[in-house]
Amino acid sequence: MTRTKGSLAKPSISMKRARYVLSSVLACPELMTGEDLRYAYATQVNVNGTIENDRITIEGIMDACGDFVRVTEGRYHTIHASASDFLTRPKDEWESEDMNISYFQVNLVEAQKSMSLACFKYIKCIDLGYPLTDGGASSLSSRYTFFSYVARYLPLHLAEAPRENHQVRIETSKFVKTHQFCALIEYILATSQNSLPNDFLGSMYYWGEIFAWTWMELVRAFHLELDWNWIAEKETWAFKTNITNHGSLWHFSFQQMPKDWLNNRPGLSQGLRATIGA
Repeated sequence: MTRTKGSLAKPSISMKRARYVLSSVLACPELMTGEDLRYAYATQVNVNGTIENDRITIEGIMDACGDFVRVTEGRYHTIHASASDFLTRPKDEWESEDMNISYFQVNLVEAQKSMSLACFKYIKCIDLGYPLTDGGASSLSSRYTFFSYVARYLPLHLAEAPRENHQVRIETSKFVKTHQFCALIEYILATSQNSLPNDFLGSMYYWGEIFAWTWMELVRAFHLELDWNWIAEKETWAFKTNITNHGSLWHFSFQQMPKDWLNNRPGLSQGLRATIGA
């Protein structure tokens, strides 16, 4: 509290900044780079203007939470595993002597929700083009600093976020109906040759699960008069079976979809249509 000059009752700007940084570090499955952390913070606090204007400085990261965070070879992490355990304990497990710093307690489920929404916000703001056909896949990461992070970790954050949360469900449902979603999948397919097999299959598996969550919303959007409960169950089972037995799960999954759905996807590029056999 001395560093951040605030109190539990009246948290300072520095305290709020520190909690965002800590929750981002703890929510990420791997150690974050300084640039990723700057954008993770900015996308969570941004309410108007460009996201870049809300980026925290590298010095600001350490000023805000240097008591808890260290940097090793350019990547940020908590000072020790025990610090992570300490910060992520349920509030009812905090001792009375620790209550003066309980503001920094991190609810990991809420942190995953916040990071999911931040990733959605970022990807809405950038132009992904048509990676399978315009040859732009290789330049997306250099053009958009936070894009590699979003492409890799958005499905992981969503998998850990509360599925029953209204905001998460709404944003996910909106996203899978957009050109950005199709373009992101195109990017993953276009760069799959440069990815480790497990990374590619894992990413597609998580996207398959996300697609299953929003299945009923897609049904309502396109007015398909089918028994989708049965289809969704069959699709999810087939998807998981295929990742184990075949590996070519994205092509398999789309091959099982009704052509009506594919024909009603104005954002689906010719490149992606050709890839999935639409």
